[in-house]
Amino acid sequence: INKTKILDIENAKNHREVFLKTIEEAKENVIIYSGWATDYSINLTFKKILKNALVRGVNFYLGYGYEDSRKNKEVKKEERIQAEKELKSLQEWSATIESKGKLYVLKFPNHKKILTCDYRYIICGSYNWLSNNKVSRNEEFSVQIFNKKYTKEKVDSFIYQFENNNYPKNRRGFLNKFYQFSDYE
Repeated sequence: INKTKILDIENAKNHREVFLKTIEEAKENVIIYSGWATDYSINLTFKKILKNALVRGVNFYLGYGYEDSRKNKEVKKEERIQAEKELKSLQEWSATIESKGKLYVLKFPNHKKILTCDYRYIICGSYNWLSNNKVSRNEEFSVQIFNKKYTKEKVDSFIYQFENNNYPKNRRGFLNKFYQFSDYE
C-alpha cells in the first residue's frame, strides 16, 4: 500500500491560501524557506495569523536570503528592508510576551521554496513563501507531499539547521571544515 499522497498547488492565489491555512492549522512547527522576504508577504494578515500561532505554541523557522551568483539581481531594497524590520519586530514581540512558540529567523544564501506543517506534510515548488502574495505575473507550481517518514526526516533536518549555528549551510561550508577553498572558482 502506498502511504504517500501528493497534491498539486497551482497559481499564486492558491499558494497564499495554503500558506495561511498551514499557519492557522499548525500545532507544533512551521518551517518556511523562501529566497526572499518582502513586505508583500509579511503583511498585516500574515503577522496576525503568525502571532496567534506563536501564542498557541507553534514554533516557526523562517529562512531566507537569496544571493545571485553574479551579484547583480536583488529584490527591491525598500521591500526587503521593510520585511526584515517586520521579522525583527515579530521576534521582539514574541520574546516580550513570552509566547509558547518560538520564532527563529535565519538569513543565509538559499533558494529553497519549502513549507512544512508539523510532521504532516511538506510543500516544495516554485513559490517564494515570504515574498509573494496572491498575485503574480509568473506561473507557480508546487507539490504537497503527505508522507510521514519523509516529512519527519526533512523537518528534523531543517530544525537542526536553524537551532545549530555550526550546521554547514551548503556543501562548500561542509568541505571548508576540511580544506579552505579560494573565493575564486
